[in-house]
Amino acid sequence: MEHPVQELSLGSFPWEWRKAASSSDDWTKCKTFPTVIHFELEQAGQIPDPFIGDNENDLQWVGLEDWEFRTRFPTPQGFNHFRSVVLSFDGLDTVAKVFLNDQVILQNDNMFVPLQVDVSAALKEGEMNDLRILFESADRVAKEREAVYGKLDSTIRDGSRLHLRKAQYHWGWDWGPKEVTCGPYKDIKLRLYDQEIDDIHVTTELTDDLSTATVSVEVALAEAASDGRVEVSLESQDGKTLEQKIMNISKGSDTMLFTVPNPQLWWPAGHGDPNLHQAVVKLLSRDGKDIQTKSIAFGIREIKLIQRPLDGAEGTTFMFQVNKKPIYICGNNWVPSHNQTPAVTTQMYSDMLSLAVRNNNNMIRLWGGGYFEHDDFYNICDQKGLLVWHDFMTACGIYPVNKSFLESVAIEVRAQVKRLRNHACIALWCGNNEDLFCAENNGVEFDASDVTGPWDKTPLPQRIIYLQIWPEIIRELTPEIPYWPSSPFGGKNSNDPTVGDVHQWNVWHMQQLHYQQFPQLGGRFVSEFGMHAFPDIRTVKAFAPNQADRFPNSRMMDTHNKSHGAESKMGKYLWSNFHLPRTMESFIYVSQLLQAEALDYAIIHWRREWKGESREYNAGSINWQLNDSNPTTSWALVDYYHRRKPAFYTSARAFAPVSVGITRTPFWHFVDNDNPITTHIPRYELWGSSFLNNPIALELRVRAYDIAHLKEISLDPALAVSQVTLGSNKSTELLNIPDSDMRRFGVTESSYIVLSATLHDPVTGKEVARKVSWPEPYRYLNLPAESTANVTVAGDTATIVCGSYPLKGVFAHVAEDDGDDPDWEDNMYDLMPGETIVLVGKGLNGREVRLRHLANVE
Repeated sequence: MEHPVQELSLGSFPWEWRKAASSSDDWTKCKTFPTVIHFELEQAGQIPDPFIGDNENDLQWVGLEDWEFRTRFPTPQGFNHFRSVVLSFDGLDTVAKVFLNDQVILQNDNMFVPLQVDVSAALKEGEMNDLRILFESADRVAKEREAVYGKLDSTIRDGSRLHLRKAQYHWGWDWGPKEVTCGPYKDIKLRLYDQEIDDIHVTTELTDDLSTATVSVEVALAEAASDGRVEVSLESQDGKTLEQKIMNISKGSDTMLFTVPNPQLWWPAGHGDPNLHQAVVKLLSRDGKDIQTKSIAFGIREIKLIQRPLDGAEGTTFMFQVNKKPIYICGNNWVPSHNQTPAVTTQMYSDMLSLAVRNNNNMIRLWGGGYFEHDDFYNICDQKGLLVWHDFMTACGIYPVNKSFLESVAIEVRAQVKRLRNHACIALWCGNNEDLFCAENNGVEFDASDVTGPWDKTPLPQRIIYLQIWPEIIRELTPEIPYWPSSPFGGKNSNDPTVGDVHQWNVWHMQQLHYQQFPQLGGRFVSEFGMHAFPDIRTVKAFAPNQADRFPNSRMMDTHNKSHGAESKMGKYLWSNFHLPRTMESFIYVSQLLQAEALDYAIIHWRREWKGESREYNAGSINWQLNDSNPTTSWALVDYYHRRKPAFYTSARAFAPVSVGITRTPFWHFVDNDNPITTHIPRYELWGSSFLNNPIALELRVRAYDIAHLKEISLDPALAVSQVTLGSNKSTELLNIPDSDMRRFGVTESSYIVLSATLHDPVTGKEVARKVSWPEPYRYLNLPAESTANVTVAGDTATIVCGSYPLKGVFAHVAEDDGDDPDWEDNMYDLMPGETIVLVGKGLNGREVRLRHLANVE
């Protein structure tokens, strides 16, 4: 007789934990399951919050101890009638030995590998079973392995981390603390079956005109039962059955093909609806009864990575094409949302990924120093149309190549790719984050163009992981999803701007160039770039509870800023660009204005290089970073408490379906020692960009104001208002204003011109896009003390009317003692005299709205 599959989550039973060296009765009940030790210690009140003050420093002992977790569970009745009785461990972090009724049944040293073991002989019939897991200190074990295999180059933090397959950020990163935690961080289940569905793989193909889709459903059964009968149903997003078939599986796996006419396609955010279908697979007994049912959500879509020659430029494109349409990638990098994985909830995923969509993102890059995220992350990305660039979990180091390590990473990637490959959101598998880039920067001399090997006798044998082991697994398991060996990668070196993707850290890191140079620092695809900013003052007060610690370069502020040399880099960029503020609140604001300006410079200019077919000189930019794992100063757009920095809004407008850009030449009013005052009259170029499928007719309005002489510049009527058409899915050059025209309009060498460009719907007059270009550096500006705006509030609406002078960086907020800011739909504007904007903020509820801007910095 074939029994229905039974599954019992051991999380439904009470769990306990203790320090491994404790006495036998020294156990504490777990507050949650799955769990990790830092989370339990804090919940039990045995340690303070690691994120507050400098508690992190006092809690390093936790990661140096061994810890145990245990539970008791009953043996299911009739268990010995099943062909297979297994314990499945979805994730153990990390060096673990598992005991069932005092017998060792399993040992693990890879956080990313789900495991299962037959326990039919170890269970006690009719009795309770004792399950105990001993976790050894990963910090200690990593150092022990380093002593055996040797030290390896690590660009960030303790190089011993490279020897252990554990989330690398647990050793700390340049945005996060060191918490080398441990525990059963994912579910543990007891499963009983005679036959079982082992795996389902759904792939889709589209005809050139998108009129028909072929859906392939491959079903594999567990090895214990290689023969079976399955029913497969395809269901539309609204639950209607499109087609149903039955097949007999005789050799472990088989494939069924379905034809779907006029399919509802899955599209990335901003390009259509992310329609999802279901493949419902039922395993049937010989008499037709259901043994097991599994349902897989999938999208009918086709994703390709296009690398082809360009017109008039060297190198090749690095372009994503979805459903035959070239997609300009607008994205953010994702780091783990917390240092303790049980603290991450479905709601947290949903809230943050919703913000990504509101930031006009169509892609999230899941960074390689964290972990393969929980199912909820990928499900929500599927539902919201967020493509996922998925790094594998190695980052910023030269990893081991001993036999056991190579075997472990192969098992790891095989398991995770099978787990995740059906998700519509997965757009790219990537071998690592910056491993080859870091090797180059650390002076390892190797031939970057050698992608065929062998590499065992070269200075960088680690390439076998990224260029052989992992791509072979991808070709076998999921050839329909592109694979990229590393990020960055391609060309003469790993950061070649003409081939592949680049990480642009010559701003902030490395050369520390002016952010105004971002337009010249792009590449075919920029997968990392960014600028630091302090978090909201409320966040600062949370992690620095003592008033005496709340000044910009205090020891406590440095404790919550993990980027090496951040204090001097922040000082350089603020000193170069702004009058230095005197209060902590103003310092926070100016750092946030710096971030907003820098990201806008990068995104809007790189997007200009998306010029149409065969001229996709830049095909995407992914900002570092969207989120934080802890309350800190970092590159994040949204801090640990989900408070948005001003750059969130400015980058959202830069990523919007329609945008407008301005560049001025020269971009800077120079003063140098040889020529005390270098004056000039700038010239301007204006362009628009659209991701829409069809051309769009708009009205372009241009204004100019001389902030030095406090007067509006009278422009030619044809220049002030003109009719323009933006091409479909590309940038369009709109206007050139030479310096001779500016001189004709009354601009002199002593003028400082603020130039505004807005695009409007020609019928309704509604503003579609805006850009205001200010003379830089801002530290040269002596803004009138009377610079102000009037604010009126009605319910959840704030109406802001600019006064007689232009305002830079107008950021609306409520008082610190008046609760959190409302959920603003938009914020952080540059305004021209007399201009009106209406801000809507859910939860404002008539509260007083205050404005920060460059002229009222204290």
